[in-house]
Amino acid sequence: MLALFEDTDPSPVVSDPSALHHIALSLPWAEQDAAKLWLETQGLPARFQDFDWVGWRGLFTRDPDGNTVELVAAVPDARDG
Repeated sequence: MLALFEDTDPSPVVSDPSALHHIALSLPWAEQDAAKLWLETQGLPARFQDFDWVGWRGLFTRDPDGNTVELVAAVPDARDG
């Protein structure tokens, strides 16, 4: 999945200008909590953000270069709502 969004945040994510806002990779919903725990045990930031309008929950972290990485999963039964 490749999702492209307009960057509306005026603060830079990394020190060098880049056209990359973030990269999103999908994983199963059942694996998100374990992924968050693993990231935290590695000393990496990990936070969830819900995207109700599309039925997703994103798990956000940063790669070693400071780029934002999102592990996105479809919320079970979100479209049945």
